[in-house]
Amino acid sequence: RVKLMPFLKDALGYIRQIKYNIYMILPLVLINVFISTVYYLLLFKAFGFQSSILNIFKIVSIAFTIGYFSPTPAGLGFKEGGLIFLLMQHKLSFAESATIAVSDRLAVTGFYAILAFAFGMNIIRAFIKKKFNNQEEGKQ
Repeated sequence: RVKLMPFLKDALGYIRQIKYNIYMILPLVLINVFISTVYYLLLFKAFGFQSSILNIFKIVSIAFTIGYFSPTPAGLGFKEGGLIFLLMQHKLSFAESATIAVSDRLAVTGFYAILAFAFGMNIIRAFIKKKFNNQEEGKQ
């Protein structure tokens, strides 16, 4: 109890401090949700699965929630399993559902890998250069 009270006061102070920033972040969150919904609409359409936007939003939201609660990094396996289960509830076969789920994981992972490579290359180069410079100084 003694440790909890200062923590709660700090948390409340932090919330008061950021409450105005939430109005700047909220549009970005809504844009992210919209883009993700459109992505899944197009992904499902590419594999011949037609459904309403609301239904797709429900399927993807539940699959992501399953992934967030999983013990694996990025919900690996659990998100896909949830997505497969939910797609099968909409009369898709296991093979079709699994193909969609694996394609989704590969596409999203590939997208973020490309972004990491494109924007993180300078950081990686600096790290490698620093590491090799420190090793050379240690030899001398």
